[in-house]
Amino acid sequence: MTAALLEARNIARDFLVRRPGDLLGRKRVLRAVDGVDIVVARGRTLGIVGESGCGKSTLGRLLLGMLPPTSGTLRFEGQPLHAREDAAWRRQRRRLQMIFQDPLGALDRRLTLGEQIREPLDIHETADVQARERRLDEMLDAVGLSRTMAARYPHQVSGGQRQRAVIARALILDPALVVCDEPVSALDVSIQAQVVNLLRELQARIGVAYVFISHDLKVVHHVSHEIAVMYLGRVVEQGARDRLFARPEHPYTRALMSAVPRPDPQQRSRRILLSGDPPSPLDIPPGCRFHTRCPAASDLCRRSEPALAPLADGHRVACHHPGRDTPP
Repeated sequence: MTAALLEARNIARDFLVRRPGDLLGRKRVLRAVDGVDIVVARGRTLGIVGESGCGKSTLGRLLLGMLPPTSGTLRFEGQPLHAREDAAWRRQRRRLQMIFQDPLGALDRRLTLGEQIREPLDIHETADVQARERRLDEMLDAVGLSRTMAARYPHQVSGGQRQRAVIARALILDPALVVCDEPVSALDVSIQAQVVNLLRELQARIGVAYVFISHDLKVVHHVSHEIAVMYLGRVVEQGARDRLFARPEHPYTRALMSAVPRPDPQQRSRRILLSGDPPSPLDIPPGCRFHTRCPAASDLCRRSEPALAPLADGHRVACHHPGRDTPP
């Protein structure tokens, strides 16, 4: 069995916000992530999918310690994730990195790519100057950038080259875990494929684990070993990639899967159209939080919130009527 690298148990994160347009009203609690359990294995990829606003990016930042959880526990390599900026925190931070969605926004336009890729080595004072330069050259080769690119500024290269530089910067310290927050959504389709294949090649070569956050199910299927589906701050279904795509159990997951285009025109699938918009996280409905849009909702769904429970094969789903498209 693959060893656990990161474990999150019942983590939640609250924010105090006002309703849109209500500048003078009392702030209310918005629970962006609500009681999530996540285990990331060494050298594996966990994909996290869901609609915009479901809490994917907030969860990614919680897993890295960039945001402190309101409640719950996080353990990395068997140790609690440090919140204080001390020596132990700095040692952990070397092992945890992030790839952001917008490569141009993630880079400083006043510094060359080489300076920014090497910056983590300078911050952590890793080796001497000559060794840092050799490591920079190694990372440029690893991500497919010529060494002349090190002298260029972010605005002088393409979007795909900028994202390769961001990946090189994230991996230059040999981290154990990298959270990829929509790393290819800002790129053209052909460049997306190059970046995704690069991430897979690097994982096979150095054994890094990824948490891959995206709304693109095709990309998530390509890179992930396991997938968690989020809705309104909670994981509603989780399991091995092939099992989840072959037989999704939650009505929300089936609706997401039905929207994925099929390359073979002979393979027709019934599109599941959900009625209405997701509820506001400030007004989460009682019972199952998906019941307002679910075609299989029953009175039990409106009264009681289902727990994320394992099925006979270990696949987990938070649904009172898994596998159904109509009310029982």
